[in-house]
Amino acid sequence: MSPAQLVTVFQNDPNMKDYYKPIALNNAASSLLYAIGSALVLWPVAESLYDKANPDWNLAYIGAGCVVLSIPFKNAYHKHAARAVQYYNSGYKKTSAVHLNLNLDSNGLGLAMKF
Repeated sequence: MSPAQLVTVFQNDPNMKDYYKPIALNNAASSLLYAIGSALVLWPVAESLYDKANPDWNLAYIGAGCVVLSIPFKNAYHKHAARAVQYYNSGYKKTSAVHLNLNLDSNGLGLAMKF
C-alpha cells in the first residue's frame, strides 16, 4: 500500500486512533520537506541549463538540506507504519515484541527497551 492509502485506511478505523496520528504527521512532514527540497535543488540547475546566467546555488544547498531532513521523518513513518500494520493484522492485539533503540535524552546517550 502507498503511504496515502495506509493513512486513509487507518484514519477511518476507531481502533487505530493511537497509530494514525504519528503515521500521518511523519508522512506529511517527509513528503513536504522532500518536495520543497527537490524544487529548491532543481531551480538553480534549470537556471544554469537554460538561462546560462549565474544561478543562486545557495538554494540548491538549502534544498539538499531539506531532502536530508526528510529522511528521519520517512524512517519514523516506516517504523510507526510497521507497528500499526502488525497491530491491525493481529486483530487489535498488542504484541510482545521487544525493541532496542538508541536514545538521547537529558541523562545522555543510552539504549531504550520498548515492549
